[in-house]
Amino acid sequence: MNNFFLNKAELSGYKSIENTSIEFNNGLNLIIGKNAAGKTNFLNFLNKSLNFDFSNFNNFKVNFSIKKNGISYVFDFTKKTTIKLKKKDTNTFVSLKRLNPEFNGKLEIRGENTGINGVFEINNEEDISKFSDILENEPALFKSTLIRHGLPKNYLIIDKPLNIEIINKSISDDFFNYYNSSDQSKFFKKLLFSLINIDIIEGKYFNNKLRKRESIENFTRDKIKLYKNKISKDLSFLDDLKQVLQDNSPIENVRMNDNFLIEIDNEEKKISVKNFFLEYQIDERWHTFDDLSDGTKRIFYLISEIFTLDMNFEEKILNVIFIEEPELGIHPHQLYKLMRFIKEKSRTNQILVTTHSPLTLDVLEETELDSIIIAEIRDGVTNLKNLNNTKIEKAKAYMEELNLSDFWLNSDLED
Repeated sequence: MNNFFLNKAELSGYKSIENTSIEFNNGLNLIIGKNAAGKTNFLNFLNKSLNFDFSNFNNFKVNFSIKKNGISYVFDFTKKTTIKLKKKDTNTFVSLKRLNPEFNGKLEIRGENTGINGVFEINNEEDISKFSDILENEPALFKSTLIRHGLPKNYLIIDKPLNIEIINKSISDDFFNYYNSSDQSKFFKKLLFSLINIDIIEGKYFNNKLRKRESIENFTRDKIKLYKNKISKDLSFLDDLKQVLQDNSPIENVRMNDNFLIEIDNEEKKISVKNFFLEYQIDERWHTFDDLSDGTKRIFYLISEIFTLDMNFEEKILNVIFIEEPELGIHPHQLYKLMRFIKEKSRTNQILVTTHSPLTLDVLEETELDSIIIAEIRDGVTNLKNLNNTKIEKAKAYMEELNLSDFWLNSDLED
Protein backbone atom coordinates (compact mmCIF):
# COMPACT_ATOMS: atom_id res chain seq x y z
CA MET A 1 0.00 0.00 0.00
CA ASN A 2 0.93 3.67 -0.19
CA ASN A 3 3.70 4.95 2.08
CA PHE A 4 2.76 8.50 1.08
CA PHE A 5 -0.74 9.53 2.13
CA LEU A 6 -3.06 12.02 3.77
CA ASN A 7 -3.11 10.85 7.37
CA LYS A 8 -5.77 13.00 9.08
CA ALA A 9 -7.62 16.27 8.86
CA GLU A 10 -9.53 18.65 11.11
CA LEU A 11 -11.58 21.37 9.43
CA SER A 12 -13.74 24.27 10.63
CA GLY A 13 -15.46 27.18 8.94
CA TYR A 14 -17.37 25.93 5.88
CA LYS A 15 -21.14 25.29 6.01
CA SER A 16 -21.71 22.23 8.26
CA ILE A 17 -17.99 21.63 8.75
CA GLU A 18 -17.05 22.71 12.29
CA ASN A 19 -14.33 20.88 14.22
CA THR A 20 -14.85 17.95 11.87
CA SER A 21 -11.93 15.54 12.20
CA ILE A 22 -11.05 12.10 10.86
CA GLU A 23 -8.12 9.76 10.25
CA PHE A 24 -7.76 8.22 6.79
CA ASN A 25 -6.71 4.87 5.39
CA ASN A 26 -3.66 5.09 3.14
CA GLY A 27 -5.48 3.64 0.12
CA LEU A 28 -9.25 3.54 -0.37
CA ASN A 29 -11.68 5.36 1.95
CA LEU A 30 -15.47 5.00 1.65
CA ILE A 31 -17.52 7.73 3.32
CA ILE A 32 -21.11 6.66 3.89
CA GLY A 33 -23.98 8.48 5.54
CA LYS A 34 -27.50 9.77 5.11
CA ASN A 35 -28.47 12.65 2.82
CA ALA A 36 -27.50 16.11 4.10
CA ALA A 37 -24.89 14.66 6.47
CA GLY A 38 -22.29 17.02 4.99
CA LYS A 39 -20.24 14.56 2.93
CA THR A 40 -20.05 16.90 -0.08
CA ASN A 41 -19.24 19.88 2.15
CA PHE A 42 -16.36 17.94 3.63
CA LEU A 43 -14.97 16.88 0.23
CA ASN A 44 -15.21 20.42 -1.15
CA PHE A 45 -13.47 21.96 1.86
CA LEU A 46 -10.73 19.33 2.08
CA ASN A 47 -10.07 19.48 -1.66
CA LYS A 48 -9.66 23.27 -1.50
CA SER A 49 -7.42 22.95 1.56
CA LEU A 50 -5.07 20.43 -0.06
CA ASN A 51 -4.73 22.79 -3.02
CA PHE A 52 -4.02 25.74 -0.69
CA ASP A 53 -7.01 27.52 -2.22
CA PHE A 54 -8.59 29.64 0.52
CA SER A 55 -9.65 32.57 -1.65
CA ASN A 56 -13.40 32.06 -1.10
CA PHE A 57 -13.20 31.43 2.64
CA ASN A 58 -13.35 34.19 5.23
CA ASN A 59 -13.14 32.55 8.66
CA PHE A 60 -11.76 29.05 8.96
CA LYS A 61 -9.29 26.74 10.64
CA VAL A 62 -7.61 23.89 8.76
CA ASN A 63 -5.22 21.28 10.08
CA PHE A 64 -4.09 18.24 8.11
CA SER A 65 -1.06 15.97 8.02
CA ILE A 66 0.65 14.14 5.20
CA LYS A 67 2.89 11.15 5.92
CA LYS A 68 5.71 9.86 3.75
CA ASN A 69 8.14 7.13 4.80
CA GLY A 70 7.80 7.96 8.48
CA ILE A 71 8.02 11.74 7.95
CA SER A 72 5.03 13.90 8.95
CA TYR A 73 4.18 17.17 7.22
CA VAL A 74 1.65 18.92 9.42
CA PHE A 75 -0.18 21.97 8.03
CA ASP A 76 -2.13 24.48 10.04
CA PHE A 77 -4.02 27.43 8.52
CA THR A 78 -6.32 30.00 10.09
CA LYS A 79 -8.04 33.03 8.65
CA LYS A 80 -10.15 35.62 10.47
CA THR A 81 -11.99 38.32 8.59
CA THR A 82 -13.64 41.30 10.26
CA ILE A 83 -16.65 43.03 8.73
CA LYS A 84 -17.19 46.76 9.42
CA LEU A 85 -20.50 48.56 8.89
CA LYS A 86 -20.40 52.26 8.18
CA LYS A 87 -23.61 53.68 9.66
CA LYS A 88 -25.48 56.74 8.52
CA ASP A 89 -27.73 56.81 11.56
CA THR A 90 -28.99 54.36 14.14
CA ASN A 91 -31.31 52.58 11.70
CA THR A 92 -29.40 52.48 8.42
CA PHE A 93 -25.88 51.87 7.19
CA VAL A 94 -24.18 53.18 4.09
CA SER A 95 -21.58 50.55 3.29
CA LEU A 96 -20.25 47.13 4.21
CA LYS A 97 -16.47 46.82 4.31
CA ARG A 98 -14.36 43.70 4.78
CA LEU A 99 -11.17 44.56 6.61
CA ASN A 100 -7.88 42.92 5.70
CA PRO A 101 -8.08 39.36 7.06
CA GLU A 102 -5.66 37.98 9.59
CA PHE A 103 -4.06 34.93 7.98
CA ASN A 104 -1.62 32.46 9.52
CA GLY A 105 -0.06 29.40 7.98
CA LYS A 106 2.30 26.89 9.52
CA LEU A 107 4.12 23.81 8.23
CA GLU A 108 5.80 21.52 10.72
CA ILE A 109 8.08 18.74 9.47
CA ARG A 110 8.83 15.85 11.81
CA GLY A 111 10.93 12.77 11.12
CA GLU A 112 14.38 11.22 11.11
CA ASN A 113 14.78 10.71 7.35
CA THR A 114 14.45 14.31 6.25
CA GLY A 115 17.03 17.01 5.80
CA ILE A 116 14.59 19.58 7.13
CA ASN A 117 13.14 19.45 10.62
CA GLY A 118 11.30 22.37 12.09
CA VAL A 119 8.46 24.83 11.80
CA PHE A 120 7.89 27.22 8.89
CA GLU A 121 5.37 30.04 9.19
CA ILE A 122 3.75 32.64 6.95
CA ASN A 123 1.43 35.53 7.78
CA ASN A 124 0.32 36.39 4.26
CA GLU A 125 -1.88 34.24 2.06
CA GLU A 126 0.14 35.29 -0.98
CA ASP A 127 3.23 33.61 0.51
CA ILE A 128 1.65 30.16 0.59
CA SER A 129 3.73 29.05 -2.41
CA LYS A 130 6.73 28.95 -0.04
CA PHE A 131 5.32 25.74 1.40
CA SER A 132 5.19 24.21 -2.09
CA ASP A 133 8.86 25.12 -2.59
CA ILE A 134 9.77 23.36 0.66
CA LEU A 135 7.80 20.26 -0.31
CA GLU A 136 9.41 20.14 -3.74
CA ASN A 137 12.85 20.09 -2.17
CA GLU A 138 11.88 17.27 0.21
CA PRO A 139 10.45 15.92 -2.28
CA ALA A 140 6.90 15.47 -1.04
CA LEU A 141 4.51 17.26 -3.37
CA PHE A 142 0.80 16.48 -3.26
CA LYS A 143 -2.30 17.48 -5.21
CA SER A 144 -5.97 16.65 -5.01
CA THR A 145 -8.78 16.36 -7.54
CA LEU A 146 -12.51 16.32 -6.93
CA ILE A 147 -14.59 14.25 -9.38
CA ARG A 148 -18.17 15.40 -8.86
CA HIS A 149 -21.33 13.50 -9.67
CA GLY A 150 -22.74 14.07 -13.14
CA LEU A 151 -20.56 15.15 -16.07
CA PRO A 152 -18.47 18.29 -16.65
CA LYS A 153 -20.33 21.20 -18.23
CA ASN A 154 -17.52 21.72 -20.72
CA TYR A 155 -16.57 18.30 -22.06
CA LEU A 156 -15.23 19.13 -25.51
CA ILE A 157 -13.48 16.43 -27.57
CA ILE A 158 -15.20 13.82 -25.41
CA ASP A 159 -18.82 14.77 -26.08
CA LYS A 160 -18.60 17.13 -29.04
CA PRO A 161 -16.03 18.28 -31.63
CA LEU A 162 -13.36 20.78 -30.69
CA ASN A 163 -12.60 23.53 -33.19
CA ILE A 164 -9.66 25.56 -31.98
CA GLU A 165 -6.92 27.89 -33.17
CA ILE A 166 -3.73 26.46 -31.73
CA ILE A 167 -1.17 28.95 -33.00
CA ASN A 168 -1.60 32.59 -33.92
CA LYS A 169 2.06 33.61 -34.20
CA SER A 170 2.31 32.08 -30.70
CA ILE A 171 0.15 29.71 -28.69
CA SER A 172 -3.37 31.11 -28.92
CA ASP A 173 -5.44 32.57 -26.09
CA ASP A 174 -8.12 29.96 -26.89
CA PHE A 175 -5.71 27.15 -26.11
CA PHE A 176 -4.52 28.72 -22.85
CA ASN A 177 -8.08 29.49 -21.75
CA TYR A 178 -9.20 25.92 -22.30
CA TYR A 179 -6.12 24.37 -20.72
CA ASN A 180 -6.06 26.63 -17.66
CA SER A 181 -9.79 26.47 -16.96
CA SER A 182 -10.24 25.09 -13.44
CA ASP A 183 -13.46 23.25 -14.29
CA GLN A 184 -12.04 21.24 -17.19
CA SER A 185 -11.52 17.51 -16.78
CA LYS A 186 -8.00 16.12 -16.50
CA PHE A 187 -8.67 13.77 -19.41
CA PHE A 188 -9.76 16.68 -21.61
CA LYS A 189 -6.52 18.51 -20.78
CA LYS A 190 -4.52 15.41 -21.68
CA LEU A 191 -6.25 15.23 -25.07
CA LEU A 192 -5.82 18.96 -25.62
CA PHE A 193 -2.12 18.79 -24.78
CA SER A 194 -1.63 16.23 -27.56
CA LEU A 195 -2.16 19.09 -30.02
CA ILE A 196 1.01 20.87 -28.86
CA ASN A 197 4.57 19.80 -29.68
CA ILE A 198 7.97 21.46 -29.68
CA ASP A 199 8.06 21.87 -33.48
CA ILE A 200 4.92 24.01 -33.32
CA ILE A 201 6.29 26.16 -30.51
CA GLU A 202 9.55 26.68 -32.42
CA GLY A 203 7.70 27.65 -35.61
CA LYS A 204 8.93 24.74 -37.74
CA TYR A 205 5.54 24.44 -39.46
CA PHE A 206 6.09 27.77 -41.26
CA ASN A 207 8.57 28.80 -43.95
CA ASN A 208 8.81 32.48 -44.91
CA LYS A 209 11.44 31.83 -47.58
CA LEU A 210 9.01 30.15 -49.97
CA ARG A 211 7.49 32.39 -52.64
CA LYS A 212 5.92 30.12 -55.24
CA ARG A 213 2.34 29.07 -54.57
CA GLU A 214 3.06 25.45 -55.50
CA SER A 215 6.05 25.30 -53.11
CA ILE A 216 4.00 26.74 -50.27
CA GLU A 217 1.17 24.25 -50.92
CA ASN A 218 3.58 21.29 -51.01
CA PHE A 219 5.30 22.47 -47.83
CA THR A 220 1.97 22.97 -46.04
CA ARG A 221 0.63 19.59 -47.16
CA ASP A 222 3.75 17.82 -45.86
CA LYS A 223 3.59 19.68 -42.54
CA ILE A 224 -0.10 18.83 -42.09
CA LYS A 225 0.72 15.15 -42.60
CA LEU A 226 3.63 15.39 -40.16
CA TYR A 227 1.52 17.22 -37.59
CA LYS A 228 -1.28 14.66 -37.81
CA ASN A 229 1.22 11.82 -37.34
CA LYS A 230 2.65 13.54 -34.24
CA ILE A 231 -0.84 13.95 -32.78
CA SER A 232 -1.60 10.27 -33.41
CA LYS A 233 1.62 9.30 -31.66
CA ASP A 234 0.82 11.51 -28.67
CA LEU A 235 -2.62 9.89 -28.48
CA SER A 236 -1.14 6.39 -28.15
CA PHE A 237 -2.17 6.38 -24.48
CA LEU A 238 -5.72 5.73 -25.77
CA ASP A 239 -4.58 2.14 -26.44
CA ASP A 240 -3.94 1.68 -22.72
CA LEU A 241 -7.27 3.32 -21.88
CA LYS A 242 -8.96 0.95 -24.34
CA GLN A 243 -7.80 -2.06 -22.30
CA VAL A 244 -9.03 -0.50 -19.05
CA LEU A 245 -12.43 0.22 -20.60
CA GLN A 246 -12.72 -3.31 -21.95
CA ASP A 247 -12.11 -4.72 -18.46
CA ASN A 248 -14.33 -2.33 -16.52
CA SER A 249 -17.07 -0.92 -18.73
CA PRO A 250 -19.40 -1.67 -21.67
CA ILE A 251 -17.03 0.26 -23.96
CA GLU A 252 -14.88 -2.02 -26.11
CA ASN A 253 -12.65 0.60 -27.73
CA VAL A 254 -12.06 4.33 -28.01
CA ARG A 255 -10.39 6.29 -30.81
CA MET A 256 -9.94 9.79 -32.13
CA ASN A 257 -12.05 10.60 -35.17
CA ASP A 258 -9.57 10.16 -38.00
CA ASN A 259 -11.21 12.84 -40.16
CA PHE A 260 -10.19 15.80 -38.02
CA LEU A 261 -8.78 18.69 -40.02
CA ILE A 262 -5.57 20.68 -39.65
CA GLU A 263 -5.26 24.05 -41.32
CA ILE A 264 -1.90 25.81 -41.62
CA ASP A 265 -1.74 29.43 -42.79
CA ASN A 266 1.92 29.90 -43.67
CA GLU A 267 1.58 33.64 -44.34
CA GLU A 268 -0.31 34.56 -41.15
CA LYS A 269 1.48 31.94 -39.04
CA LYS A 270 -1.75 30.33 -37.87
CA ILE A 271 -2.60 26.70 -37.16
CA SER A 272 -6.13 25.46 -36.46
CA VAL A 273 -7.58 22.05 -35.66
CA LYS A 274 -11.20 21.27 -36.49
CA ASN A 275 -13.61 18.40 -35.88
CA PHE A 276 -11.40 16.86 -33.17
CA PHE A 277 -13.46 14.38 -31.13
CA LEU A 278 -13.55 10.83 -29.74
CA GLU A 279 -15.58 7.85 -30.89
CA TYR A 280 -16.60 4.85 -28.78
CA GLN A 281 -17.14 1.21 -29.74
CA ILE A 282 -19.93 -0.83 -28.15
CA ASP A 283 -21.19 -4.16 -29.57
CA GLU A 284 -18.67 -3.78 -32.42
CA ARG A 285 -20.25 -0.52 -33.61
CA TRP A 286 -18.76 2.96 -33.34
CA HIS A 287 -20.75 5.72 -31.64
CA THR A 288 -20.49 9.35 -30.64
CA PHE A 289 -20.74 10.26 -26.97
CA ASP A 290 -24.36 11.34 -27.41
CA ASP A 291 -25.25 7.78 -28.46
CA LEU A 292 -24.09 6.30 -25.15
CA SER A 293 -26.42 5.67 -22.22
CA ASP A 294 -26.20 8.06 -19.26
CA GLY A 295 -24.66 5.31 -17.11
CA THR A 296 -22.01 4.50 -19.71
CA LYS A 297 -21.14 8.19 -20.04
CA ARG A 298 -20.68 8.41 -16.29
CA ILE A 299 -18.52 5.26 -16.20
CA PHE A 300 -16.33 6.63 -18.99
CA TYR A 301 -15.92 9.95 -17.18
CA LEU A 302 -14.85 8.30 -13.93
CA ILE A 303 -12.49 5.78 -15.52
CA SER A 304 -10.85 8.28 -17.89
CA GLU A 305 -10.29 10.83 -15.10
CA ILE A 306 -8.74 8.31 -12.71
CA PHE A 307 -6.74 6.74 -15.56
CA THR A 308 -5.31 10.15 -16.47
CA LEU A 309 -4.38 10.99 -12.89
CA ASP A 310 -2.73 7.60 -12.41
CA MET A 311 -0.83 7.33 -15.69
CA ASN A 312 1.86 9.83 -14.63
CA PHE A 313 2.37 8.29 -11.20
CA GLU A 314 5.50 9.49 -9.44
CA GLU A 315 6.61 8.42 -5.98
CA LYS A 316 7.36 12.01 -4.99
CA ILE A 317 3.83 13.22 -5.84
CA LEU A 318 0.74 12.16 -3.90
CA ASN A 319 -2.55 12.11 -5.79
CA VAL A 320 -5.56 12.43 -3.49
CA ILE A 321 -8.70 11.74 -5.54
CA PHE A 322 -12.16 12.61 -4.22
CA ILE A 323 -15.10 10.88 -5.95
CA GLU A 324 -18.65 11.96 -5.28
CA GLU A 325 -21.31 9.21 -5.48
CA PRO A 326 -19.91 7.03 -8.30
CA GLU A 327 -23.02 4.83 -8.26
CA LEU A 328 -25.39 7.43 -9.76
CA GLY A 329 -27.04 6.08 -12.92
CA ILE A 330 -24.88 2.95 -13.02
CA HIS A 331 -26.16 -0.65 -13.16
CA PRO A 332 -25.15 -2.71 -10.07
CA HIS A 333 -23.04 -5.14 -12.12
CA GLN A 334 -21.15 -2.28 -13.79
CA LEU A 335 -20.82 -0.51 -10.43
CA TYR A 336 -19.03 -3.53 -8.97
CA LYS A 337 -16.57 -3.52 -11.88
CA LEU A 338 -16.05 0.22 -11.45
CA MET A 339 -15.40 -0.14 -7.72
CA ARG A 340 -12.86 -2.89 -8.38
CA PHE A 341 -11.07 -0.51 -10.75
CA ILE A 342 -11.18 2.29 -8.15
CA LYS A 343 -9.84 -0.03 -5.49
CA GLU A 344 -6.99 -1.14 -7.77
CA LYS A 345 -6.04 2.48 -8.48
CA SER A 346 -6.06 3.24 -4.74
CA ARG A 347 -2.83 1.23 -4.52
CA THR A 348 -0.98 4.13 -6.11
CA ASN A 349 -3.39 6.98 -5.34
CA GLN A 350 -5.26 7.77 -2.15
CA ILE A 351 -8.96 7.76 -3.01
CA LEU A 352 -11.92 9.03 -0.95
CA VAL A 353 -15.39 8.06 -2.16
CA THR A 354 -18.73 9.32 -0.86
CA THR A 355 -21.57 6.92 -1.50
CA HIS A 356 -25.17 5.97 -0.69
CA SER A 357 -24.87 2.55 -2.31
CA PRO A 358 -24.31 -0.52 -0.08
CA LEU A 359 -22.91 -2.34 -3.13
CA THR A 360 -19.77 -0.17 -3.05
CA LEU A 361 -18.72 -1.93 0.16
CA ASP A 362 -18.63 -5.35 -1.47
CA VAL A 363 -15.16 -4.76 -2.91
CA LEU A 364 -13.70 -4.70 0.61
CA GLU A 365 -12.03 -7.67 2.30
CA GLU A 366 -12.23 -8.41 6.03
CA THR A 367 -8.84 -6.75 6.54
CA GLU A 368 -10.04 -3.54 4.83
CA LEU A 369 -12.99 -2.59 7.01
CA ASP A 370 -11.02 0.36 8.40
CA SER A 371 -11.65 1.94 4.99
CA ILE A 372 -15.24 2.75 6.01
CA ILE A 373 -15.99 6.21 7.43
CA ILE A 374 -19.43 7.13 8.81
CA ALA A 375 -20.77 10.67 8.28
CA GLU A 376 -23.60 11.99 10.45
CA ILE A 377 -25.09 15.38 11.27
CA ARG A 378 -25.62 16.57 14.85
CA ASP A 379 -27.07 19.98 15.62
CA GLY A 380 -26.20 21.11 12.11
CA VAL A 381 -22.56 20.00 12.36
CA THR A 382 -20.97 17.18 10.34
CA ASN A 383 -19.25 14.43 12.33
CA LEU A 384 -17.04 11.74 10.83
CA LYS A 385 -15.97 8.54 12.54
CA ASN A 386 -14.21 5.30 11.69
CA LEU A 387 -15.81 1.93 12.37
CA ASN A 388 -15.19 0.86 15.96
CA ASN A 389 -14.01 -2.64 16.85
CA THR A 390 -17.52 -3.82 17.73
CA LYS A 391 -18.89 -2.86 14.30
CA ILE A 392 -15.88 -4.39 12.57
CA GLU A 393 -16.45 -7.73 14.31
CA LYS A 394 -20.16 -7.63 13.38
CA ALA A 395 -19.24 -6.91 9.77
CA LYS A 396 -16.83 -9.85 9.69
CA ALA A 397 -19.54 -12.15 11.00
CA TYR A 398 -21.91 -11.00 8.22
CA MET A 399 -19.20 -11.55 5.60
CA GLU A 400 -18.92 -15.23 6.50
CA GLU A 401 -22.26 -15.95 4.81
CA LEU A 402 -23.46 -12.69 3.22
CA ASN A 403 -22.08 -9.64 1.47
CA LEU A 404 -20.90 -6.54 3.28
CA SER A 405 -23.72 -4.64 1.55
CA ASP A 406 -26.19 -6.79 3.51
CA PHE A 407 -24.58 -5.62 6.72
CA TRP A 408 -25.21 -2.00 5.76
CA LEU A 409 -28.82 -2.73 4.77
CA ASN A 410 -29.75 -4.92 7.71
CA SER A 411 -27.76 -3.60 10.66
CA ASP A 412 -26.99 -0.50 12.68
CA LEU A 413 -23.84 0.25 10.68
CA GLU A 414 -24.51 4.00 10.44
CA ASP A 415 -25.68 4.41 14.05
